[in-house]
Amino acid sequence: MAFTRGHRVAVLAVLVTALLASYGAGLEFALYDRARVAEGEWWRIFTAQFAHLNTNHLLLNLAAWVLVWGYGIPVCNGRRWLWLIVCITFICGLNIHRFETDVMWHGGLSGVLHGIFLAVTLLKLEYDPRDPVAWLGGGALAAKLLWEHFYGATGGTEQIIQLPVLTAAHLHGAIAGLTAWVSMFVFAWAGNRRRLAKRSA
Repeated sequence: MAFTRGHRVAVLAVLVTALLASYGAGLEFALYDRARVAEGEWWRIFTAQFAHLNTNHLLLNLAAWVLVWGYGIPVCNGRRWLWLIVCITFICGLNIHRFETDVMWHGGLSGVLHGIFLAVTLLKLEYDPRDPVAWLGGGALAAKLLWEHFYGATGGTEQIIQLPVLTAAHLHGAIAGLTAWVSMFVFAWAGNRRRLAKRSA
C-alpha cells in the first residue's frame, strides 16, 4: 500500500502524541491545569488531549489510535484526517474547559479518539448506509457512552492506566466528532452547489 497523505497525517499525530507524552517538560507544558489556564496558559485546553501521565496511559491510547486509524482509512484522505484531528481536539478541549468546571486537571487522547471514531462511523454510513461494521461500531460507542454516564468508567481501564478516567471527555469528544462530521457534510454540500452553479452559468 502506498504511503499516502492520510498515512502521513496519522503518523504525524502519533509522533506529536509521543512527543508531548508522559514525562518531563512535555507533560509540564501540555497538561490541562485550570488554575494555569486562568493565569493565561490557554494552550493547555488543547495540548492536554496529547498529554499522558504514564506509559500505560500513553500505550493504551496509541493502541486505540492505531485501531481507529485502520477503521477510518477507507473513508478518510489526508485532508479529512487533518480536519477531524484539529476540529475535534479544539471542540473537545473547549467543551471540557467550559462545561466541566469541577475538572481541575486532565490529559489524554481518549476524548479525541471517541470523536474521531464517531465521525468515521458516520462517514462510513454516509458512503454505505447498510455497512454492518459501521452500525456495530456506532452501537458499541453509544452503549459505552451510556454505560459511562450511568455507571462510570470500567474498573479495568483504571487499573491498566492507574489513573481515574474522565468519562466526560469521551462524551465531549463524541459531541465534537458529530460537529466535525456535520461541518464536513455542510462543506461538501456547499461545494456541490457551487460546482452546479458554475456549470449552469
